[in-house]
Amino acid sequence: MHGENRYPVIEQSNQWYARALGLIPSATQTLAKSPTQFVNGVAPKYLQRGQGCHAWDVDGNEYILT
Repeated sequence: MHGENRYPVIEQSNQWYARALGLIPSATQTLAKSPTQFVNGVAPKYLQRGQGCHAWDVDGNEYILT
């Protein structure tokens, strides 16, 4: 997180999402898992890796998945 912003920076994720919109209808295969279903930065748009309940997005932000 940066400065007063309480949400992580997701610039790379947003770039990937913009590209996906031109390639995949709704940028996803299911509406339930669509990035449009979550507030930006609350849930990862694109995972890079995971270990146990921890996941990291393409921007390097760590999420704890429950």
